[in-house]
Amino acid sequence: MTTRTAQTRFAPLLVFLAALIVRASFCFVAIPILNLNVGPNRSDFFTSTDGYIDLAINMVDHGTYAFAPDATPTIYRAPLYPVALAVAYAGVGNAATAILIVNCLASSVACAVVFVITRRLFRERVTMLWAAPVVLFPLSIYYCASSFSDTFLTLTIALYLWGLIALMQSPTRKHGAGSGIAFAAAALTKAVVLPIPMLICIFAALRNRKALPQSAIAMIVGFALVGIWTARNHEVTGAFVPVTGGAGFNLLLGNFMIDRGDDCDASLKYARLKAVEHMQTRHDVAIDLSSLDTDGHLDVPRDIDTQYGHAAIAMYQEAPILLARKLAINSARFWYFSSSPTKSLANGIVNLTVLSLALIGLWQVRQADRSTSELIALFVVAFMLLYAAVIVHSSRFSLPIVMVLLPLATSPVASLWHSIVSGPRCDATTTDSKPHQNAVLTRADA
Repeated sequence: MTTRTAQTRFAPLLVFLAALIVRASFCFVAIPILNLNVGPNRSDFFTSTDGYIDLAINMVDHGTYAFAPDATPTIYRAPLYPVALAVAYAGVGNAATAILIVNCLASSVACAVVFVITRRLFRERVTMLWAAPVVLFPLSIYYCASSFSDTFLTLTIALYLWGLIALMQSPTRKHGAGSGIAFAAAALTKAVVLPIPMLICIFAALRNRKALPQSAIAMIVGFALVGIWTARNHEVTGAFVPVTGGAGFNLLLGNFMIDRGDDCDASLKYARLKAVEHMQTRHDVAIDLSSLDTDGHLDVPRDIDTQYGHAAIAMYQEAPILLARKLAINSARFWYFSSSPTKSLANGIVNLTVLSLALIGLWQVRQADRSTSELIALFVVAFMLLYAAVIVHSSRFSLPIVMVLLPLATSPVASLWHSIVSGPRCDATTTDSKPHQNAVLTRADA
């Protein structure tokens, strides 16, 4: 084995280790030593989350998937992230530590997967320096100290996109099955991705027909795995709930959130109050949100969720422009919306810079492989619009997409650096001047 071959083989492992050192240093060294007001140091760390901590603790200590030991089993949260937390909690016995361990590991593996995607897109050009933006991306590091599921979702989204790119470039059974498994992992973390396999099949039929059979297999495998949890939900509720409830509830809240834009927390609070008022005045349905509280977390019953969903759809029928307005506002908020103007500005600067550079990088990929560039664009736009159509109350929703866009954003910067270093002597023999050398991996490399 040559030195270069060894470096290539072990590069993802090195990226993982580098990312793990950075994230563990932040969570287990910087936060306690500097007494940073993030993660477990926050007084609301266990109460301001989506309840994943409670689900993990109750699974281990009480054998129930519920927000409280004596509560009815919930369908309000997808299972994969709480299960990962439960495994860690069972091992270390401390919920806060378990969260940090799971997030640091998931984020570090995600960095390695994104680096693999980078090499698949820009083969010869990629060096270890290309991993630096991924390893050091500030929002990725910051959210490792959060108990929301977005860090874990980033890993599953990176795996899913990697699988889709491999599937489109080399449509084999292995890639079809692998893509389906990755989709199931993503869907069982956040149900927002459920429509994507159908879009992928349509894309394959229109743009890459040789990949259509394996795309269909990926969809079948993915939905079959998700179906295991769907069967559990049916046993709990007697109704068809693919992954989680709450879509109707959030759909109506999202309709009102767009009318308030100062910060995400105030916008969400306003939307909850307006939704209750709307249900009372327009549909003669009185709802007390405090009655939906289970140990500090909303657990919306299916009947209320359905009523909210019908009310949201009725709003679109009464004002057809509402949906277009919602999509436009939430598509922008997807990249910046936070709990203060300062945070929103910082998120917007970072994420929109990545997006702008990624558009240039996507054009570079398009020069060599148009189908792959279109696949990535479809995936990004679909993910954003699926969130925008329902609700966007934090820019952390964009974390998975920003992370998988980093390879594309790095490409034009690397090209610029190469031109500066090479100077005027750079001629037609340079790597950047040969589109085929920047191409994606061939089938033999898949």
